[in-house]
Amino acid sequence: MLPDPIGVSHLFVEIARTLTPELTDRQIAEILLKIFSRWMPLQKAAFFFLNEEKERFDFQLGQKLAESDIKNQEKLLQFTLPEAFRPGKLLFFQPNSKFLSPEGWALFKEIGIHAGLPFLTRGKLTGYVFIGLDSEKTQFKREEEEFLLLIGEQVAITIESNRMAQALKKSKVLVRRTDRLKSLETIAGGMAHEIRNPLTSIKTFVELAGERREDADFFNSFSKVAREDIGRIERIIREVLDYSRYMEPIFTEEDLNEVIQTTLPFMIVEASKRGGKFITEYQKDLPRIVIDRQQIKQVLLNLFINALDALPPSDGIIKVKTSQFNKKETYWVRIIVEDNGIGIPPENLENIFDPFFTTKHESKEREGTGLGLAIVHQIVQDHRGEVDVKSTLNLGTIFSVDLPSDPMIYERRKGRHSKN
Repeated sequence: MLPDPIGVSHLFVEIARTLTPELTDRQIAEILLKIFSRWMPLQKAAFFFLNEEKERFDFQLGQKLAESDIKNQEKLLQFTLPEAFRPGKLLFFQPNSKFLSPEGWALFKEIGIHAGLPFLTRGKLTGYVFIGLDSEKTQFKREEEEFLLLIGEQVAITIESNRMAQALKKSKVLVRRTDRLKSLETIAGGMAHEIRNPLTSIKTFVELAGERREDADFFNSFSKVAREDIGRIERIIREVLDYSRYMEPIFTEEDLNEVIQTTLPFMIVEASKRGGKFITEYQKDLPRIVIDRQQIKQVLLNLFINALDALPPSDGIIKVKTSQFNKKETYWVRIIVEDNGIGIPPENLENIFDPFFTTKHESKEREGTGLGLAIVHQIVQDHRGEVDVKSTLNLGTIFSVDLPSDPMIYERRKGRHSKN
């Protein structure tokens, strides 16, 4: 039953190549079922994987199993088999098995299952598969058993990698959500200022409406102003809600200049409070690009807040520029955020994109989590873009963000160039 040495090596290469961390448990089971069926007389199979949240092993995939078979197996394995697998060996279901009661043995014999293969690594059982062979082959040779156990360990490593990748993804979501809330603290003051001005005109209109209800010119002019101001408040609230609500990435074609422009209002207010101002230089007719609008706004806000924190007490200037260039047969756009602030020490430049690295400890106003630029870097990478920084102490800092017109098209063309 065991392949020749060359066949064994090919089989391991195939398993290592196909069992990648992004697969689901069921996809792993489907791949293994096809591989096992090619080199052993497999009649029945049932795959179970560890559900860490519920602390149990869930059935994922079966071959030639009736529903009653699955239910019986699930019931039996929860109480007996997990512990029996932990020594790291195949379990053969025989009448005198120490880990099976007579009723359990009778059940597995009726189902047609002969052995169990653990997916075990570093003493942790991540799953297992029940195997039923044809009537002519119900046992394994020693080398076949060792071969199966090695496969089981490879599967366990894949499952563990999958769990870690999922946990990392969840942690990134939480970090982004935390940083988003931190940014909202900064824009809250600007939001209050932005809403207070239109509310003042609306309040004035309401207070005077009773006295001047016969004045048609007053009503026509002020009602127009009131409608515009209400629309302004609605826009502000919509922008803040869109920003604060984390969503899975949604790529759409956007006007980058417009995205920047809708991100600036709160920052302009905050800059004026600190004696600074924003200057914008947008390239006209900038081509539209494919981005996640909310994530790029997150990038912009983080860079703006970083620049605001670096501004001098007076005459602070933050320049925001956009431009276009070509790279690898694809057009790109560049965003420049430049300030005339305190700058970044040379020894810190290589660390500023590291999570939790921060130099903002001088005061409460400048207190930082060290997550802002790490998230900028991650989002830009997810867009297949590049982010760079240049800084001179006491003169200022320049951040440049380069984004391809379409991340997926660029990825395909980059792969083609690398092959050539």
